[in-house]
Amino acid sequence: MPVARPLFTNPDHVTGKVTGAGVLGKRFVKYAAGGTMSLLNIAPAEAGDTPAGVAAHDGAVGEVIHLITHDHIPVVAAVDLAVGDLVKVAADGKATKAEAADRPVGIVAVAGATGADAAIFLY
Repeated sequence: MPVARPLFTNPDHVTGKVTGAGVLGKRFVKYAAGGTMSLLNIAPAEAGDTPAGVAAHDGAVGEVIHLITHDHIPVVAAVDLAVGDLVKVAADGKATKAEAADRPVGIVAVAGATGADAAIFLY
């Protein structure tokens, strides 16, 4: 009988192998093709992507890095962000304000100026 078991039982254990281009810490990353059941492939997220999480630190192509997939996370702001702003992924994996037609990926808990960190609660 087939049995489904969780692949990652603790968010602290989620890792990804960097593919395509290096990633920068505190920026959104997305899933990339070619991963395995035990090691996800990730790449920098671009504007409008659905993120897999946030890179905990910088990583070069081929490196395995930790992903933060939930909770309140520092993310580099692409624009000035205020508490309560809904956010989406901007260019270079930064956070920007979500518009009414967008699917937000989180909400700002601590404001951040353009280029600085904002604390974002990921959905």
